[in-house]
Amino acid sequence: MSSTIRPLHKAYSHRDCELKPMLWQSLEQGFTCIEADIYCFMGKVFVAHDLQQLRPWNTLERLYLEPLKAHLHKNNRRVFNDDTTLSLFLDVKTPSGSSYKTLHNVLSHYSAMLTSYQNLERKKGPISIIISGNRLKYAEFASLPHRYAALDGRHEDLGKQTNPLVMPIISDNWQKLFNWQGEGEMPLLEEKKLKTMLELAHKNGQQLRFWATPDKPGANRDRLWEKLLTLGIDLVNTDDVTGLANYLKTKR
Repeated sequence: MSSTIRPLHKAYSHRDCELKPMLWQSLEQGFTCIEADIYCFMGKVFVAHDLQQLRPWNTLERLYLEPLKAHLHKNNRRVFNDDTTLSLFLDVKTPSGSSYKTLHNVLSHYSAMLTSYQNLERKKGPISIIISGNRLKYAEFASLPHRYAALDGRHEDLGKQTNPLVMPIISDNWQKLFNWQGEGEMPLLEEKKLKTMLELAHKNGQQLRFWATPDKPGANRDRLWEKLLTLGIDLVNTDDVTGLANYLKTKR
């Protein structure tokens, strides 16, 4: 890997921890947002999509944090060929309270490369951690005096004036909010709903993302991606990193 990696903005690797190799397949194509599923217990953070895939040697440090630390060391503290920050989303599968304590302790050993927050002031680093899945409640998380992560919000958080330094992004399940799956034109009422969600998020300084959008290669997926991008979506979610990379690069 080298600092010649060009960031592919709006590209979100949804199940990076199921790719081989993890991290690098997404990063080599310029993905600026990468998600891994984590389990926290016994003072350690393990990476796995489900319990059956758990292995004692597959820790967050070994699979993500140490490789990124080495990459930054080789490339003048840059992940990409510019100052774009890599957002590492961690989908927590274990209980929120104990998981956060374990995760915070692990992240503290990598503070030099992480975006940190002290009394709601941000010190930007080359890598930002976003906690998804089982998260602390907003008020509890916002009251923490020092942290190395921010929160991934949900649809119900839109318009609540949550601090974007605490909750910089709103994410939710496309299937629960929209019926349109890319076939034909998007219904006007659903397009209006999407525009309203984008306006609310952007007005509050937050990004918007949807998971569970159609991800099978074909015209419907392309049509839906095109609509999302035209309306100003911040991140396009996919499990098919090569497919999305090729699509976005043609749009450059």
